[in-house]
Amino acid sequence: AVPAVRWVDAQGQHGPVVIEPTVPASGWIAAQISAIPEWEPHFGGMSAQAYSAWSKGGATVGLYLGYYRGQEPGRELINSENKIIKSKDPIWTFAGYGDVAAPLPGGAVTVRSTEIVGPRGRLSMWHWYWIGGRVTSNDYVAKVLLVLAKLAGRGDDSAAVVIYTPVAEDGRAESQQRLEDFAREMGPAVAASLAATMGR
Repeated sequence: AVPAVRWVDAQGQHGPVVIEPTVPASGWIAAQISAIPEWEPHFGGMSAQAYSAWSKGGATVGLYLGYYRGQEPGRELINSENKIIKSKDPIWTFAGYGDVAAPLPGGAVTVRSTEIVGPRGRLSMWHWYWIGGRVTSNDYVAKVLLVLAKLAGRGDDSAAVVIYTPVAEDGRAESQQRLEDFAREMGPAVAASLAATMGR
């Protein structure tokens, strides 16, 4: 590789990743992760990951962060094998998907909305990519943001962000409102956690 390429490739190499804890905000308090049906995404190659649960007014929302640094083939955020649930998952199946405008820091952002169902219940999810402080749910845009971040000398730190909540029978509207409230009120704290992690 030419020196310029070596310099760009080295930008994200800052050592082991420890995800900065998310700070409670706007009345949301940390809850037991067992308050939400157990789920884990089919992601791979991340440098670190963290699960947490948050409650407010009797509502509970889960937060998943999958953090990537020093990405390379097989250990990258944007990968066709990274999915909310794996193909032929023995526990969960897709029940619906689409896009939704999430009230995140800096304004509304289109994120992916997914609903899964299984013996453990039904979960509604919003998920997106965080790329060095920028947010998108589009794979192609995410790849461009990663290239631009590396060219600017900021490395390739990025993360998958998933917020999820149980869906009661005939309660889809309530679950969507719960996710919207969490995105609006806890979004800045989640972004601050990721920014602090990138700075380590």
